[in-house]
Amino acid sequence: DKLPVAHRRRHVFWNESYFIASCCGVTVDVLKKYVENQGKA
Repeated sequence: DKLPVAHRRRHVFWNESYFIASCCGVTVDVLKKYVENQGKA
């Protein structure tokens, strides 16, 4: 099956519902903390 039409760049995939990127050398815990704190300032 093919992925839905979306923007594709080097290590990033996103559309209206999804965002996927590679994060070399970063732990899952660091990524979770980053996502949880988006929009907080």
